[in-house]
Amino acid sequence: MNGQNLSSERNYGIDLLRITAMFMVVILHILGCGGILKGGESFSANYVTAWFLETAAYCAVNVFAMISGYAMAGRHVSLFKIIPLWLLVFFYSSVITILFRFVPFFAQFHEVTNRELIDGIFFPVLSRQYWYFSCYVGLFFFIPFINRLLENLNQKEHRALCLTIFILFSAATMLNLHDKDTFNLNRGYSVLWLVCLYIVGAYLKKYPLRLSKSKAFLIYLFCVVAAWLLDFPVTYFALNKGSQDNGVAQLFVDYLSPFIFASGIMLIVLFSQIRIEKAAAKKAIRFASSLAFSVYIIHVHPLVFFYVLKGRFAYLASENPAYMALMVILISLALFASCMIVDLVRHAVFSLFGVEKIPKLLENKFIL
Repeated sequence: MNGQNLSSERNYGIDLLRITAMFMVVILHILGCGGILKGGESFSANYVTAWFLETAAYCAVNVFAMISGYAMAGRHVSLFKIIPLWLLVFFYSSVITILFRFVPFFAQFHEVTNRELIDGIFFPVLSRQYWYFSCYVGLFFFIPFINRLLENLNQKEHRALCLTIFILFSAATMLNLHDKDTFNLNRGYSVLWLVCLYIVGAYLKKYPLRLSKSKAFLIYLFCVVAAWLLDFPVTYFALNKGSQDNGVAQLFVDYLSPFIFASGIMLIVLFSQIRIEKAAAKKAIRFASSLAFSVYIIHVHPLVFFYVLKGRFAYLASENPAYMALMVILISLALFASCMIVDLVRHAVFSLFGVEKIPKLLENKFIL
């Protein structure tokens, strides 16, 4: 395949991955914010099971950034396209904040302060209510320039850039015994890390790795198991040093971890090869994919995340491990589906006012 000729045909496998990755994000939050990981005894069967689910889902955020590179590489990206996404964030941040401030049913969870009211309505990005979106906004305005840079790299140069990112920012973190953020990546919670992932995602689009779906899945599974197993000695050492984190490890199960990094790449490779043939399935996947980001914006709003979801599922940590795992999946599905159903209203409102057409109208007028 000629890497320079990017296909304009929509890859519905990647749309399916976007949906899957968002479901994985919900699982992470049910386990973490929900209190399951910290609710049981370290190294118990429940802890081991919960931590495996956490490890298997941990690459989801990396995947989202790589999908951006996969989807936008080689394309003209108007800066006006950030407007509908920003309006989506503004819509939910404002509505949720107002509900918690003025509606008694929601207000019982938390009394919204004036500062929270102002930040929630006017400054959801600047106040970093959503760290990923705030960092994504920083990435977005560089995308046209990143694309120009990548267009002028041949495959060897692009591959060398990806390997440099992997070695310097990912593999080298395993040698960091002093717990120092050498390159100020903030453990992956940064614009710079999203830029790196975008570059890798663009490479995977231009130069697909020659791996079958089964091989890609096996490598993904190997990376998950390796990170899961290797983090137990780290956790044990942390506990013996009196760590207050209840054994939640952060070395191999981390956005920068080479195992988590590689597992995300393998999911891109796997899902990019999935072919959807039926028109009805394509339409359903495309529509669900367009709602996926709203699932994040709704359930990660600070008022929902810290005052409704936090610690709510800690009781599962004392249940039978198989039952706990099943309930994590079912609760995640319920939350995921509920947010999507809620978003149908927002989608209808935006469609009514033609929000998605705004970038094209402005682009035609200002030519950016």
